[in-house]
Amino acid sequence: MDRKVAVLAVVFALAVGSDGAVKCYMCNTATNSSCGDDIMNSKFKAVECTNENIIRSNAEISSNPLLKQITDILETDTPQQGDIASPDKAACGKMNVMVGDRKVTIRNCQIAKTESVDPCSTIQKKLTEKGQTSNTKLFPTLDFCNVCEKDACNGKMGMVPKAFYMIFPVVTALALGNGNYMA
Repeated sequence: MDRKVAVLAVVFALAVGSDGAVKCYMCNTATNSSCGDDIMNSKFKAVECTNENIIRSNAEISSNPLLKQITDILETDTPQQGDIASPDKAACGKMNVMVGDRKVTIRNCQIAKTESVDPCSTIQKKLTEKGQTSNTKLFPTLDFCNVCEKDACNGKMGMVPKAFYMIFPVVTALALGNGNYMA
């Protein structure tokens, strides 16, 4: 029985993760093509979602002519709405924005999804509203958006729903409960 408890404790610890600020990839393909689909094999490293890193990432986005017109749409993830760099408020985001026929991937820190806040819905709504009043046919549209709450989860294969991390230890415990171990 002690062996089962030890294995379950390790599995639970891995599922819960660290108590520090979540670490996310923060880049975009308009500035650096290495931020694209193969980010796991690139030079990019996930960084903590501190206010300073969020401001730096947003400044990089706003300095790019292709993305400058949507900088204000990313206000859902800027520190001016409060410090989101605490573990219970921060999450990683990945968005694919279509500008004409060009797909631009944006990976950044976002506000975590709650009952009252859904960053992807907010961004979609703002893009739609601003696009309707834009004078350009190349105004960006949102092709994909997801928010996740584990370190580096906005990488290529990392968009795993939070529920998985809650269910995995329970399933493991049930599986261990049915096993016959020799003491």
